[in-house]
Amino acid sequence: MNAIERPEESDNIDVSYQMNEYPRVDAGGATLQTGDVVRTLSVPDLSGMCAEGQLESRPVFEYLVGRRKTITGFNAFGLAELVFTIPPDRLRNRHSVWIEPYLLKKVRRRARTLEAVTAELKQHAEQTDSANTCAPRRTSGTSPA
Repeated sequence: MNAIERPEESDNIDVSYQMNEYPRVDAGGATLQTGDVVRTLSVPDLSGMCAEGQLESRPVFEYLVGRRKTITGFNAFGLAELVFTIPPDRLRNRHSVWIEPYLLKKVRRRARTLEAVTAELKQHAEQTDSANTCAPRRTSGTSPA
């Protein structure tokens, strides 16, 4: 088999390998979504990477352990994307990594949109207004007239 041919079953190479998608759940079983804030619990297994890739990636993942970051997306395999900046005195500045969801722990639900916050405030104001139209409250030390 030359370098540009696709391996055949007769070449004794496992061509049935297919990467499965990771479920979008964290180490505690909570569902993860884009926008969720998570804490990285551990460095992923980098043994499938070349030595140079491991030397470049390991310090970045080690920096992440214990830190809170926001999930910016998921890829076709279910890996969560984290985009972040590392202070310039430690490593190169801007980073983007893909990490297995089971190595993350959700610490806060995803950020609310401005529309959602506005709707909540409007609903609260309506509830407050309707509560204020009820009978006047009694204050201590007074009797009803």
